[in-house]
Amino acid sequence: MTIFERKQEVYHKFLEKLQQIVQDGQIAIYSKDENGNVDRTIDELKELIFQIGYLQLHTSKETIEQVLKNLTNMIGALNDFDATDNAEKQKTMAEFYSSFSDSLFRIVSILKKDLYNTDDSEPIKKEEMQKVLLQCNLYVETEDLNPKDLQCLFWDKLQDKMIEKGYNLEKYDFKSDVEKYYARARNRHRWYGVEVPVETADGKKHCFSVEIENTYYYGFKRPEENAQDEKTSKVLSAMNTQPSAWWFGWKFPSGDLCLDFWRMNSPAFDQLKDPRKQYAFIGKIADEMDGFIKRFIQKYDNQ
Repeated sequence: MTIFERKQEVYHKFLEKLQQIVQDGQIAIYSKDENGNVDRTIDELKELIFQIGYLQLHTSKETIEQVLKNLTNMIGALNDFDATDNAEKQKTMAEFYSSFSDSLFRIVSILKKDLYNTDDSEPIKKEEMQKVLLQCNLYVETEDLNPKDLQCLFWDKLQDKMIEKGYNLEKYDFKSDVEKYYARARNRHRWYGVEVPVETADGKKHCFSVEIENTYYYGFKRPEENAQDEKTSKVLSAMNTQPSAWWFGWKFPSGDLCLDFWRMNSPAFDQLKDPRKQYAFIGKIADEMDGFIKRFIQKYDNQ
């Protein structure tokens, strides 16, 4: 075996071992087997150190320093992503893979230049990899379903959608309400939500509202408890809504759009928690509400 062939073998082996070590997203020192016993024969950090040693045996000080610099960046990206809360992983995943791949491609470029003594060893540009990642529809499957994060996401995206549709509402941060909603208290915090001003042809202003108890519901609220408006009540009654002391008429969403944020047992949560589907799912909810508002205005104006 020639020196070149041996060097080529070491470089390939280094990349293969690096892939194995980082495959699970972390560098493990000891690991538990299926019986819960610690296996002290597993030490990926030592293995990585030896692989770096093999590289050092076959390359220059300059090359090994460049490899170590990018290896440090790669491990840093791994550690940062591993330490990120599950709720935040989805937001940072594209940046993680972009940084991770950039570090890897730079290492490959450094080893290629040293191995083949060529100037044609520029790494794949980070911007080009970002284009690929955008097409990958990245999604991370987390182990836990966080009700607080999901409800905050629901309110946030719903407001965005209603604003997109031209409704004049001031966006509100529901984090405090959601914290209170899930707090252990005798009188559970609920009956909060989004209010959207709606105007009919006669210049009258109506309050369309989306509120939550267990699941969310929507309709038109009274300006004060038991306030009367015969025309509004008549229109909403014809739209199969339920009146109450505070509502001229309210209704639950269609079954496939229902989200029970208290029991967390609605099938639709599969769509809400999947970033690949949540945009279209919230869009359907906003479309249903928009259609309800438009039908109300049409019926009211035609009375």
